[in-house]
Amino acid sequence: MKKDAVSEILGTVLLLAMAVSLFAVIHIIILTSPMNESSSAPSAMIVASLRNQTIILEHHGGESLSVDNTEIMITIGGEQKIIPLNSSFFDDENHNGKWDIGEQIIYNPSEDISGLEVDSIVVDKASNSLLFTGTLQSGATKTLPSVTTLDATDITSNSAKLWMEYYFRGYNGFIRFLYKPLGGNWVNTTWISAKNTGRYSEIITGLSDNTYIFKAQLLYNSTIVDGEEKTFTIGFSLNTMVDQITPYTIAFSPIQINATGSSSLDKVTLWYRYSKGIGSGDWWNNSWTKRKPITLKTNTGTTPI
Repeated sequence: MKKDAVSEILGTVLLLAMAVSLFAVIHIIILTSPMNESSSAPSAMIVASLRNQTIILEHHGGESLSVDNTEIMITIGGEQKIIPLNSSFFDDENHNGKWDIGEQIIYNPSEDISGLEVDSIVVDKASNSLLFTGTLQSGATKTLPSVTTLDATDITSNSAKLWMEYYFRGYNGFIRFLYKPLGGNWVNTTWISAKNTGRYSEIITGLSDNTYIFKAQLLYNSTIVDGEEKTFTIGFSLNTMVDQITPYTIAFSPIQINATGSSSLDKVTLWYRYSKGIGSGDWWNNSWTKRKPITLKTNTGTTPI
């Protein structure tokens, strides 16, 4: 009897050890409340696990889920990936277009996810219902790639130099520009391979008198990131009217002139001119009958105006 008792105790201990080791590598969270109270929402038990960088979602009970209506969202380090059920990640063993009990979705990330937070969501699109949500691994959130559109430079009568700063933050990808005239369609430059952090410029040609909108664009994995939109103007046929120049009367030196106008005039040089002559033929307003010449002293002599 003692031997039997010891054997039974050892068997129980071994079963407990197996259970502990199993659940040490599997993180399971089950959600039963949908996003809405629609009675059409399917009822299913989803079990998720993370095993050696592999994410596994298994149908453990309830209704079969439609392949077309079920959407899986995996978020790794803050970056969301959508996994359709009709992809290679799902093996439809019954060949009926449904996610049945016992069938698995197996997703192997292309990157090392050690130390990153891993979340999973299962949604039924037909009823807008949340079937499952859970955190499979706690960890950090990555800072994702970004791009900044900089001001255009070297603007000529038919060209401009566009600038950007890009931040891949450990990723590899591509960069390019998009530009268009006001009211026109977007034109894109060719994708250029890039990585890490840097500044990039490209000259675009074949432009005509107009105001152009442009932005930088970054591509990593299958995600496109847009920079903010900026503008530049070719020629001065559009929007070149200055609203107001102040002051009108200047009785001090040095002279400072303030002008306001359309934002399309940003970074446009404002030129002004004056008349050297003092005769009635050169005077800008002959109704001003009282006037006298002013002489400006310079390092090279005097200049009458």
